[in-house]
Amino acid sequence: MKQPLIVTLSILTLLLSLTQYQVWAARPSTVLDGGCGCDHTHPLNVWKLDGAAANIQPGDTVCLEAGARARMRIENVHGSEQAPVTIKNCGGPVEIEEGPYGISIGLSSHLRLTGTGDPAHFYGIRAGGTVGAGDLTTNVEIDHVEVYAAGFAGFMVKTDPTCDPATWRENFTMYDVSLHDNYVHHTGSGEGFYVGFTFYNGYDISCSGQTITVYGHVIEGLKMYNNITYDTGAEGIQVGSAPVGAEIHDNVVQLYGQRPFANYQDNGIQIGAGTGGLLYNNWIQDGPGNGLIMMGQGDNVIFNNVIVNAGAYGIFCDERSDPVGTGYQFINNTIVHPALDGIRIYADLMEMNHIKNNIIVNPGSGEYVVKLNNSVPLEMANNLFAATSAAAGFVDAAAHDYHLTAVSPAVDGGLDASGFGVYVDMDGTSRPYGPAYDIGAYEFLPTLRLSGAPGDQTIQLFWELDTTLPPTATWQISYTGTPGNEPSPISGLAADQRAFTLTGLTNYELYTIELTAMVGNTAVYTDTIIIMPTDRFIYLPVILR
Repeated sequence: MKQPLIVTLSILTLLLSLTQYQVWAARPSTVLDGGCGCDHTHPLNVWKLDGAAANIQPGDTVCLEAGARARMRIENVHGSEQAPVTIKNCGGPVEIEEGPYGISIGLSSHLRLTGTGDPAHFYGIRAGGTVGAGDLTTNVEIDHVEVYAAGFAGFMVKTDPTCDPATWRENFTMYDVSLHDNYVHHTGSGEGFYVGFTFYNGYDISCSGQTITVYGHVIEGLKMYNNITYDTGAEGIQVGSAPVGAEIHDNVVQLYGQRPFANYQDNGIQIGAGTGGLLYNNWIQDGPGNGLIMMGQGDNVIFNNVIVNAGAYGIFCDERSDPVGTGYQFINNTIVHPALDGIRIYADLMEMNHIKNNIIVNPGSGEYVVKLNNSVPLEMANNLFAATSAAAGFVDAAAHDYHLTAVSPAVDGGLDASGFGVYVDMDGTSRPYGPAYDIGAYEFLPTLRLSGAPGDQTIQLFWELDTTLPPTATWQISYTGTPGNEPSPISGLAADQRAFTLTGLTNYELYTIELTAMVGNTAVYTDTIIIMPTDRFIYLPVILR
């Protein structure tokens, strides 16, 4: 009988606390311009930014006064699709003190929270607690924000369904969420990013003494990119209920799952039930769980990701809702030294899954790909399974450089993946670079190295290329500086030539020399050096014993 009393007192305390903050919020945002293009400036000592009270209009810019402040609540801010409201720091960074949360956005639409207000600070807003967008908020962009020491998740973007029908899937959709260029680290027991409702298939709650099944909203148009997560309690990134237009790419997830709030919540990236779309160009490294756990709706394309030192499976895949697409497509990923299998796949409800053009190196179990059973439909082709990094032909695996060397068996070993929408590699290099797609996240790029030795009115040039040119290719040498005996450019040098001497140059003058491999009229490789011819040399004495 004592527990309800404790709950009641806790709620009363919270209400009293909110009443105090409402008094602070009674002071409206002032209309000032601190040199940041501000239509409104929100002072440090005001907790709530109420768009209705401050008369914030679509297209307005709201500047947050730089300096240290307590946690913030942003609500009733409504822009439009053509004219969103921008909320940004001005005059320096905004530092939000550590607490249960840093910034809470609610009851708002078409707004951008950005830390780009001062070019001297990449993350112009720093919050010592969770940054969240909920309470039926939609069409929101959050960027250049750093979150640290959050008690649970770093970023939380979702509205959980309650007994209020307004929160149910049939009555609310969250549109166009963009989370980019953010940094979250050292969270408590939760995720770096917790985006979307977890229980896509619904869950039971009690309303007025009756148990009902409610379904949380979906997110249509989710974009997450250029984010960094480091030392998170649970997953670095967790996404659920995002069935339409989801793209998660170019994120870095390191030291994930360090203090998970529950078992099996220790993965790098988790794509939950009801989520489709694209997952590409992500770097996932070092954690106790799976590098990637994929439970999406089956129209997922997963490509150009690098997964290193996963504490369980490199990738674990299973469907957790009725399939929408025809199957999971794992294309051109690089998976290095997972503790268990490289890829374990249970998706037996799909028409056909694809595992193609992937590099898997040194799985702890010795198993590169494992199916639940023979009923899992799976096409595998052109994968490279290697027992060691040396066998895979990486540039420098010890330094986590998983680009390919010229002698890697992955070079030109892949199949044409354009049918899966894969046209570039993790670096943005067009695929294929050579006659065929390379295997793994990176396309091999040959390296041209030009060097030179100065002499009296001469420069001797030498070069190396770690690939073979077609016989019809030629070399071209061009230079800037006082012309010598060979006018610039010198064209038509044979494909197998690797040296040339420029003569008749002017001593003590710097020459910029460019060497280009030409195939027809197309420059395919280029390197440049700056060097000075001279007739004066200093020889150091040599002592022989």
